[in-house]
Amino acid sequence: MKGKLILILLAIIAVALAVTNPSEDSHKQAVKEKLQESMQSKIDEKTSSEKEVYKVLGKTLGSLVGNKVVDSTVDQIVYRDNYVVCSLTKCKWQGEDYTVGVGLLNKVFVTSKLETVFQDYLKLS
Repeated sequence: MKGKLILILLAIIAVALAVTNPSEDSHKQAVKEKLQESMQSKIDEKTSSEKEVYKVLGKTLGSLVGNKVVDSTVDQIVYRDNYVVCSLTKCKWQGEDYTVGVGLLNKVFVTSKLETVFQDYLKLS
């Protein structure tokens, strides 16, 4: 009886994990948000010493260009490995696959490895 209860509980957990496994679009969106956040903080650092008008103009222009670069890059190199109950966010760059995140329970957790891969991509593309 105790064994059956444990199996039923494990089955319920497995089904819950499978149902809440994030989609590939969720993985890509999480990567885009992380990269845009990183780029925005770099733009803020570089424009902090300029006059206010130029600061706003620089931030706006930088954000527009940066977001376009992020969107096209993510669409080209980011994909998801699906393991039914969880998934991995991966980047394919120069023939190598890099794991840059984990998807579980409708959330995608992106690691710091992402910025390294993205910076390498921008340098060589």
